[in-house]
Amino acid sequence: MDDSSGGRSKMRTAFRQIERAAASVLLVIGAAALIGWVVVELYVKVVTAD
Repeated sequence: MDDSSGGRSKMRTAFRQIERAAASVLLVIGAAALIGWVVVELYVKVVTAD
């Protein structure tokens, strides 16, 4: 009985770590997309200014 509850908490901890890693990856992708969009917008403004 003790082993199964210990295994469950290990699984929960692993799942939480995976969740945290996935959230971090999504955050990085979102930040990169936002930065990329800003760079493109600025580039378009500079190129179409003349």
